[in-house]
Amino acid sequence: MEYVGLAAAVYGAYTQYSAGQDAEDLAQQNRDAAYQAALDNEAIAARNALIAEQEAQAVTKRGGVACE
Repeated sequence: MEYVGLAAAVYGAYTQYSAGQDAEDLAQQNRDAAYQAALDNEAIAARNALIAEQEAQAVTKRGGVACE
């Protein structure tokens, strides 16, 4: 009977350890996804800035900005 209790305790400990590892893996995946999203947002911002600069140059070449 003692072996059944010991086996249950070992299984419970393993289950908790495994759940902890799964949580750590998920946390790492979330960190990786957040980092990639930040890189993507940075690239989008750089492209938007380039487009805005090109539009400003085009307006300047056409003769200036209309005053409001």
